[in-house]
Amino acid sequence: MLNLGRLSLRGFTLIEVMLALCLLSMAAISLAGLQWRSLHAAHQSSLHRAAMQLAADIADEVRAGAVPDAAAQAAWMGRAAAMLPGGWAVVCRDPSPWNDAAGAFRWACEGAAGPLLVKVAWRQGGGAPAAPLLVAPVAPAMP
Repeated sequence: MLNLGRLSLRGFTLIEVMLALCLLSMAAISLAGLQWRSLHAAHQSSLHRAAMQLAADIADEVRAGAVPDAAAQAAWMGRAAAMLPGGWAVVCRDPSPWNDAAGAFRWACEGAAGPLLVKVAWRQGGGAPAAPLLVAPVAPAMP
């Protein structure tokens, strides 16, 4: 023990201990937030992988001869709903699936011209998907 007149240095003060605990708790909260973002990214990645698999399966069926009529669309919608939360899938011809103004894909299809596409979306939070999150080509545009 060092004696400097009336002051003696014997350990940590309450302020030092409180500051150390504050810094430690901020680090723990930051790590918890990082873990939460990591889990969210992994979940979104698994949904995207399922959507890619669904789009590939639908594209294979169309290439094998399945006609994208109302019955087939209903079956694909059922599979999308079963595989993805609020899942939605559409097969159609669309020469311009990207909407520049919205900065996203669009659901609307423009007739018989353009490539045959599979458009897939799922709910990311609340409500129905506003725009396709995945667009995969099935066949090139018809001449």
